[in-house]
Amino acid sequence: MKWRGPLLVVGYFLWALFVNACNQWLLVPLVLDYAALGLMGVVVMVIIWFSSVPRASKRRWIGFTLFSLLLANGVSSLVTGTGVLRFVWMAIAVIGLMVLARFFARVRWLHLLAGAVAVLLANFWLPIGEWSFLTHFAVADRVDLPIRGGDFPVLPTEVVNTPDGQEVVTLKNIQESSTDVEQEAEQATGTTGSSLEDILRNYQHRYAFVAIRETGRRFHLSPMTLKDVRSVDPFQMVNTFFPTIQAFWTTENGDVVQYMAPALTPDVLTNVAVQAGNLPANLVGMAEQTANAEAAEWAHLLQPVGGPAQSQALHIVNGWLVGQWGGRSIHIPVTGDHVVATGAFTAPGVDEALISGQNLLEIVSLQQQKVVSEYRGTPLHPLSNDIVTGPIDNSGRDVVFVNSSPAQILEPVRAGSWNVLYQAPNPSLRFEAAVRLGKDTAPEIITDDPSLVRNSPTRYFTSYTYRGGQLVRNWRVYHTNVVNVHPVQFRSGGPTDLVVGVYGTGEIYVLQRHFVPVVPLTSVALALVVLGGFAVRLTRRGGTQRG
Repeated sequence: MKWRGPLLVVGYFLWALFVNACNQWLLVPLVLDYAALGLMGVVVMVIIWFSSVPRASKRRWIGFTLFSLLLANGVSSLVTGTGVLRFVWMAIAVIGLMVLARFFARVRWLHLLAGAVAVLLANFWLPIGEWSFLTHFAVADRVDLPIRGGDFPVLPTEVVNTPDGQEVVTLKNIQESSTDVEQEAEQATGTTGSSLEDILRNYQHRYAFVAIRETGRRFHLSPMTLKDVRSVDPFQMVNTFFPTIQAFWTTENGDVVQYMAPALTPDVLTNVAVQAGNLPANLVGMAEQTANAEAAEWAHLLQPVGGPAQSQALHIVNGWLVGQWGGRSIHIPVTGDHVVATGAFTAPGVDEALISGQNLLEIVSLQQQKVVSEYRGTPLHPLSNDIVTGPIDNSGRDVVFVNSSPAQILEPVRAGSWNVLYQAPNPSLRFEAAVRLGKDTAPEIITDDPSLVRNSPTRYFTSYTYRGGQLVRNWRVYHTNVVNVHPVQFRSGGPTDLVVGVYGTGEIYVLQRHFVPVVPLTSVALALVVLGGFAVRLTRRGGTQRG
């Protein structure tokens, strides 16, 4: 048959993709979620598939399968790197594995090339190590920004409202060469940001503000001008090593640039460290001093464009909640110092604000203009400042997700007592968001959650629905280190996407929820392949016996 050769090439191309999909969506999750039980399941599945491969093809197909898996994992780790050298290593990996597969499995060069092309194209579209997202999301955009681990463990992100919807603000490390720093040093002045000391200290450690935006249903990364950053909360961008490190800002060629420097001199920091008895008070004072200095720096930067825009309708000034809400001026005394969110916490339809303080939460009625409910942490279970709010059902009320240890879901009531709706069964669960995605009939509670079987704190990107006092799993994406989860509506009236970062990298993903049963369909396809293999073996055996 003249079509047999091209069809075989296509078959090898598709098989290289299929075995990697099975590995990422079926085998890896079994081991990650069910430990030794999952491993036993994987072994059983591999033995069954191995037994279904016709004897004459066994060496070739098993060798090609191993070639595809090894190459995919190697290229996946290289494609996320930087520099030209990674392409050299990719070429070495492709050629080396092709030679080994040809020598040991006798796979034809053309078929190996088809598998290599499939793996390379798939990885450049989306690294195969990130295919776990595809079980429940379409990856609408992937940004891999340069980052230095000593500066940020993960890129900070903030959602900012725009006239047409929302955008996500983050930072991009400025790639500088030794020539650049030499030129800057020659032009250095004594002013902050351009002094020789600042230039040398921050060489390759400066960051420009950029925004992820959607235009015409396509996402793009845009530099931000001085006017663009007026609505940005700078404290969301600088909390790493706070308060010992202070952020400074300047403009270069129209870009807004951030760099860091010690907030205090070494002798002051040493005195703070050795005075153990005064450490809490000293740290509070240091934090206040650093925050005030950063606020002054930010205001000075934005002075030419009218100063910072008030990004929140409500804010706290000297113990008073102030601002505008529903056309009314708000001026309410509060104990806390940070506005977490607004919503309907004590009853449906009410306008309230959640305020956090030192081991304290307050619910403020914006209609009655007073604090209507208060919650204080205990010495055995102190409150965390890491708080998320949102709905857990269709009642019209919001609840408070507190990422303490263990995490809790709290329901405020007007009488002042708060109900603990749920407490995590382990200290590693972390609430990320509560949001409605796509066809959801009830809100999804997005978490980073460890396996209940494995004795490991490793957490995976997971969704739950709250039912009868318990969290019932909707889905789990077997990807670790998913942080900075933000529900974002890039277009007014458009769908809600999830923007997430990956800890330890500069990767940021825009995820759009889909409801295609990827895992069941892949399982059915694998079952059909195995049954087809057994059918071929039986057919060939019967033909041999008749002959």
